[in-house]
Amino acid sequence: MRIVVAGSGRLAAGMMTALLDSRHELAGVVQDGRAVRGVMRAIQPALDAWMPGESVAGRAWLLGLPIVWIDAMNPVELAPLRDIAPDLLLVGGFGIILKSLLLQLPRLGCVNMHSSLLPRHRGPNPFQAVVLAGERESGVTFHIMDEGIDTGDIIAQFPFPVASDATARDVYNAACVTAARHVTSVMDHIEAEGLHGTPQNPAAATYDKRLTDADAWIRWDQSAAAIERLARALYPSVFTRFRHHGREIQVRRLEINLEAVQGRPGTVLEVEPCVVVATAAGSVRIVEACGPTSLPWPGPWRRPQIGEVLQGGR
Repeated sequence: MRIVVAGSGRLAAGMMTALLDSRHELAGVVQDGRAVRGVMRAIQPALDAWMPGESVAGRAWLLGLPIVWIDAMNPVELAPLRDIAPDLLLVGGFGIILKSLLLQLPRLGCVNMHSSLLPRHRGPNPFQAVVLAGERESGVTFHIMDEGIDTGDIIAQFPFPVASDATARDVYNAACVTAARHVTSVMDHIEAEGLHGTPQNPAAATYDKRLTDADAWIRWDQSAAAIERLARALYPSVFTRFRHHGREIQVRRLEINLEAVQGRPGTVLEVEPCVVVATAAGSVRIVEACGPTSLPWPGPWRRPQIGEVLQGGR
């Protein structure tokens, strides 16, 4: 089959690598024209060519493959993709919702590789969602694309375990490896059997938004286990935080104790050798933290006192 890959990062680049070693023809790539505009569309692929394992555009530039940039997805913009005449568009880690005009362009259709076991964790960042939920298994799902968000019929799913101390980055890395390992067999199946799948169960579906800086504020009225999961879900892009005397404190490393404690949530229980704070269930030991100037917290001044209540999020 003539396959065009749309996506970014290791997810899509890994599938590209696997397809290059298959009997299928990698005919081009589609890139996010909203993120890269103007003259940078000609320059960015060459700049990214030094990291072909991470950049779809960089890998395509090295291979001399056509790069199609999409934004409005109108007939003029899609003309270069129509000229490629792909049998199938394979999507992975792509930030644009495809419109019907593009979905109908490939001869067979469009397939998305979503990094969760659908219908759970639809949406832009299932890696964080899996960690936040405390789940011990995730996986990747190849599904037919429609105009919904991760709603199309399922072609194949491949699970992998999630360790109890896994971060969002760990789940992402596992998804990259799993997708690259199985993409060729999925494409072989589609070539032999056609593009068919099993409808998702909407009653079992969940949708999870991407976490932001606003979600990083610790709520001491949650359990220590929930706070620790939040820290792992945000890693490595954002650190959890709280306020001490009005100053934002970022927690770089923490440990938890699930034993019951006395004191309202947010109360400082110990200050040496580390600050220990009560939560709704258990306590958090702040192993490493820093203030707004990146200096270690607590410093020699304004040290927290036992019995003091730290300010968290809403």
